[in-house]
Amino acid sequence: MVVVELVQYRLKPGVDEKAFIATFESVLKNFLEKQPGFLKPWEICKSENGMWTEIVRWETMEHAVNASDPAIHGPCQEFFSFMDTATENKTFIEEKKRFD
Repeated sequence: MVVVELVQYRLKPGVDEKAFIATFESVLKNFLEKQPGFLKPWEICKSENGMWTEIVRWETMEHAVNASDPAIHGPCQEFFSFMDTATENKTFIEEKKRFD
């Protein structure tokens, strides 16, 4: 069962989007790719109203939940520093069928 983690948030006021986007590769290489059960791709999208959405796929719910543990997020601190955590919403859903 593939689990899809959807994380939505806004950036803090005044954040430079280019600086935020520049942290993506670091998070991918220094954190996500090292997590057991992580499945590429990691997708980040932005809506017209300024809401960002991350789409992360995991092999199992256990992998998804374990990677959500704040105690292991050291390599992600710069990335998180851009986010308005008060606007964050995280959901885990089971992928039923993927059409590529």
